[in-house]
Amino acid sequence: GEGTTPDIYVRALKDQFTLSIDSTGDHLYRRGLKEHWGEAPIRETLAAAIFKIAGYEGEEPLLDPMCGAGTFSLEAASLAAAIPAGAHRDFAFAQWPAFSPDRWRYLRNKALANRRVPPRHLIMASDNDPEAVRRLSDAVNRNSMSEIVSVSRENFFHIRPSRMPEGFLVINPPYGERLSTPRESRRLFSEICRKIRAAYRGRRFALIAPHPSMARYLGFPARTHPLFHGGRERLLLHGRVP
Repeated sequence: GEGTTPDIYVRALKDQFTLSIDSTGDHLYRRGLKEHWGEAPIRETLAAAIFKIAGYEGEEPLLDPMCGAGTFSLEAASLAAAIPAGAHRDFAFAQWPAFSPDRWRYLRNKALANRRVPPRHLIMASDNDPEAVRRLSDAVNRNSMSEIVSVSRENFFHIRPSRMPEGFLVINPPYGERLSTPRESRRLFSEICRKIRAAYRGRRFALIAPHPSMARYLGFPARTHPLFHGGRERLLLHGRVP
């Protein structure tokens, strides 16, 4: 039949051999929503896990004020519209000889039948970097998400929280190579925590600490969960701002 031979991998560990077939092709974190990458971007699968841990299900407003490549905003928009994770991409199994395009089309249409129409601009993404804003805007428009996601160039420290009287705040601050020194990273994270305490009382939040030791800067109790990103240990802080 038509199609190509699937990639088969053999992994050996001592006397045990494991055979696996690559049915995916590109890594699963690549949703197919964006063609751009920021510096040290959060993977879509990690963003989905963070939303799951923090209890965000795409039903309340979300503010992503340091959006960077926009992973959190695009993932939240997919949750809000009930778009299946693989709806915008292809998979390697589509090239297998036994693949049935009609059956796959039926399964996709069945999954997409559950799509929702969320409130307009439920997701608010912003960044101080004009290039990040431009690239995310292009991705939002290309994927017909402009009614769900609003994208603007704003400095997090200048945003007036009154634009979002309720909802969920998610922040992945710059760290590592994106800042000049660890001291600068600590200073910025401390200022972010101060802004959260002062301006976002009552909001639920998810905040990634560049290092577990920085949790003390938050200044109030929060739930924590270890994360591994960029080859280093990070810490997820989440809960509600008192």
